[in-house]
Amino acid sequence: MIWIRTTLLVSVLIFTSCDIGEVPTASLNNSLDAESAAQEGIDTPALVFFPDNISTGLGGSVAFELFVMEVEHLTGASIKLKYDPAKLELSSVNAGTFFTGANAPIFLFENDVDNGILHINTFYLGPDSLSVSGTGDLAMVVFDTKLPGQSLLQYMSESELADPDSNPIEIKGFGEGVIDAQ
Repeated sequence: MIWIRTTLLVSVLIFTSCDIGEVPTASLNNSLDAESAAQEGIDTPALVFFPDNISTGLGGSVAFELFVMEVEHLTGASIKLKYDPAKLELSSVNAGTFFTGANAPIFLFENDVDNGILHINTFYLGPDSLSVSGTGDLAMVVFDTKLPGQSLLQYMSESELADPDSNPIEIKGFGEGVIDAQ
């Protein structure tokens, strides 16, 4: 008798808690996936944000990783990032993990608060090789929101990547980041 009541109770809970009209869907949009990036018109090597879209409350902090995608023989990067200083305040900037190894990378940044331009310079100092290849995070930036609404983070075309001989590596795609403060 207890078994029948338990089965009946579980069945009622399952059927009353499900809305059969809605089928859950997973979001497969990953800004670090080369296929997804290509569908959005971003060719590689590219500079992208991860995540590329964050919602937060007004006054909240949001963290973005600045990624380079599918690069070959990267030794240094000079990244210029544009943001709206009326809506966002830069809270922190830290080196990413792409250039880590036995030696910490050279990592410098300058924040032009008046114009909303963050300039990051980072260089690989690996003991075993002169460069790295693949996809990885070059930096992590944290912003605090000051006004409601959407704010756009954009890589500037003046951003540069370089190989061990200081030759430029063409950046074929630039992703964007969106902060939605409510």
